[in-house]
Amino acid sequence: MSLWPLLQSRLDVMRRAHLELVCSHVGALGVGVQAELARLRVAIPLARVGDPLILAATGTEGSLWRLARPGDERSVELSEHARSAWSLAGRVAARALPVVADPSALAPLPPPRLTALRPLSDVRDVDGPSVGLAFALLHLSRAAGVPIAEDLAATAEITPDGRLHPVGLLPEKLDALRRWAPGVQRVLVAERQVVPAHPGVTIVPVADLAEAWAVAFVEPGFDAGLVAAWKADPRGAAEAASGFYRLVLREPFSPLRWGAVKRATAELETCVQQGEDLWRTKVANAIASRHDGEPLLLPELPVGFRPRRPHRLQLSAHRVQAHNDAVEPGWRQVAEEALADVALPGEEHPGDLKVLGAVGRLYAAWGEWDAAAPLLTRAIDAWFDLEEPAEASYPICELVRIGGLSGDATRLGHAVRQAARCADHPRTSEHARTFLQLAIGRAYAVRGDSALALEALAAGAALWDETYVHVKASRLRLLARVTGGPLEALKALSLVDGDGLFSYQLALADRGDESGLVEMSAQDRRVLDRCARISADRKLDLFPY
Repeated sequence: MSLWPLLQSRLDVMRRAHLELVCSHVGALGVGVQAELARLRVAIPLARVGDPLILAATGTEGSLWRLARPGDERSVELSEHARSAWSLAGRVAARALPVVADPSALAPLPPPRLTALRPLSDVRDVDGPSVGLAFALLHLSRAAGVPIAEDLAATAEITPDGRLHPVGLLPEKLDALRRWAPGVQRVLVAERQVVPAHPGVTIVPVADLAEAWAVAFVEPGFDAGLVAAWKADPRGAAEAASGFYRLVLREPFSPLRWGAVKRATAELETCVQQGEDLWRTKVANAIASRHDGEPLLLPELPVGFRPRRPHRLQLSAHRVQAHNDAVEPGWRQVAEEALADVALPGEEHPGDLKVLGAVGRLYAAWGEWDAAAPLLTRAIDAWFDLEEPAEASYPICELVRIGGLSGDATRLGHAVRQAARCADHPRTSEHARTFLQLAIGRAYAVRGDSALALEALAAGAALWDETYVHVKASRLRLLARVTGGPLEALKALSLVDGDGLFSYQLALADRGDESGLVEMSAQDRRVLDRCARISADRKLDLFPY
């Protein structure tokens, strides 16, 4: 009798035990390994919710890690920088995809322990900010109950506003993937990452967490996971409705991914009961839709519901802004009703000031600058009294715009001084300063003062490279427009996608070519038609960006 079958059987037992250990993450599986697992009847590990592949490297060696399983004696704690990256990733993830409707809900989760996917010799722990993107995707996966794509890994540093930055030792990390994780075919990196030539893995550059999310998750499946959870738990759906409602009314300065809020609340409408929960969900959806470029009017209050005054003022400000963005013909009645609920001067609550700013912008949008300016000024002065310069920056930008459009040098000079006062305040953020610089540059550009416009829009004057795409595009449009301004701006603008593409069409229209405006969105068409009704000759000056 041959001893080979017995020896083969014992070898298979040893091989099975080894494979169960090293193939504990789906990313480690290549085609050959999967075939061997099937032959040995070892279950192929499924992609787990909130279980990304973690890349690390020290010196000349890369390593792969997974979340530790219960009772895993080989697990290690995160080192200092990785713990900081974990906490930051939770806060950023909650803003980027507020499925839990509470930006603080993910941050307190304790840092996980990790286990090396392969026991490499030189790398004993995980440290550094390069794990930020992987941790943010982990948070999103857990929040929605949907696993990360099986063939994906990620390595990038993440900042508080969700932007991604390059990491070190990428060649070593890619080499570790090649050797130990043949199932990984794509790697997410920051768009400015210098990538070495590396066959076998597709590098996917992304600018921020929103772009990474679109790659890491199949969005219809992501939405389905949310809907299934809400339908299975009506109480949880009601809590989500209240959470989204509070979130959008609060409008945190750190940007949310409004498209995600809009889509999630639209799905939530199918899961909540009638009454106040449904009304809150519709309010959240309307506000998110407005921020996402598709303005909706707020629904009427439920019968018998009378919110307290601070709450009522928040709703009033959003109602005014929705009528402004939607270019509704009944705007004047809405403005008058909102002002009737504002406190007397000197007695204003912050909610009163938001209403004043919203109504001031509404009057200005319809060309009634003499009515708008006193409201905006009153709001600005009160915000400064409350030591809230960031809030003052919004009405100041509108006041500067009015100064430029009106042609009144005295009015513009006063507005620019207010902008300088805000910019010099120690509590004013760099992003607010960037908006102020754009407003000043625009005001001087529409007045035809090229030198002052170029000074305001100069490369070093603000955070142009780190601001929103539409702000970058508006600046380039103005630079292309100003007499003697850089002609390269028009070419640069043609390369910007999304909001920048429309600003390129506006820049061409500034030069007399309005052919591109034929394809503008319905929302932009309504706004441009309003500008033409105020002054057909100056409709491009009046257009708000």
